[in-house]
Amino acid sequence: SYFYLTTRANTDLSSYKKAVISGSSASSVYVKENYGEDNSSDMIYDGKEQTSWKEGAAGRGESETVNLRFDRQYNISRITFKLGNWYNYSYWVTTCRPKGLTMWLNGVKYGFIFPDSMTEYCISFANEVPASEVTIRLDSVYIAQNTNTCISEIEFYGN
Repeated sequence: SYFYLTTRANTDLSSYKKAVISGSSASSVYVKENYGEDNSSDMIYDGKEQTSWKEGAAGRGESETVNLRFDRQYNISRITFKLGNWYNYSYWVTTCRPKGLTMWLNGVKYGFIFPDSMTEYCISFANEVPASEVTIRLDSVYIAQNTNTCISEIEFYGN
């Protein structure tokens, strides 16, 4: 399916349902002893931009993955992204942010490249894409002082 990148601010989502994500897993998660911060992939869909999945692999996280499972199959039309650590601008600018993502919706592969801006982006598909789960792979990142790459929020919209 053909798609285009725009911003959430320029996208009308009122005619779509937000897909319910029922579970997730990640290839790695950053854990700091005795810190108490949850950096798991569940943070991608908790509705709070102050939390994020923070990958925990050596390096900047290229090739790390997240799998998200929906409560049922949806026909996805829009996907919104808050990439990086959105706790505040200082955290965002000093932490690696995704540039290139590959996404598989029910096994169908899509590749996305995002600008480096603390902007909520939206992918709009020309035709609905059926999916009951999605896998997201970090392909490339915008390099920052903190080498752990973060994703604050991803939301899926469809019917």
